[in-house]
Amino acid sequence: MIRRNPNFRILDETDALILGNEFEYIYLVDKKKNTNLILGVTYGDPEFGLISKNNDWCLAGGSWLFLWRKGGKVIEIEESDIAWVVKARQVTDTEVELLIDPWSENGAIWLLDVISLQRKKIRDFRKEDAFEEDFDW
Repeated sequence: MIRRNPNFRILDETDALILGNEFEYIYLVDKKKNTNLILGVTYGDPEFGLISKNNDWCLAGGSWLFLWRKGGKVIEIEESDIAWVVKARQVTDTEVELLIDPWSENGAIWLLDVISLQRKKIRDFRKEDAFEEDFDW
């Protein structure tokens, strides 16, 4: 079982699911069935993982994104406008705000609908202090 591996890092967890990684490999663990699903492989370790409040979907990644929806297959989202995500937060049942690398010139907050895959830029977001890892956005 992947979650017993000492290199496995938990990105998010609910009562039913664990979303984590072992280096560049992203896994979704079903706690009840005791099964693993590999979502994909990123360039470098993933920066974030998010499981929906209803366990209907999860999103993880960094350099690009992997989306799993209950009953469906994993979708790889490799789009330059929403690449290099460092943080994510669920804002509705189907929408997520994505924080794009705020230390780069492309730093921004985007809204992604996990059902339709429609996305729109909310605003630019850049940090001046390169050493500040924890901040509110």
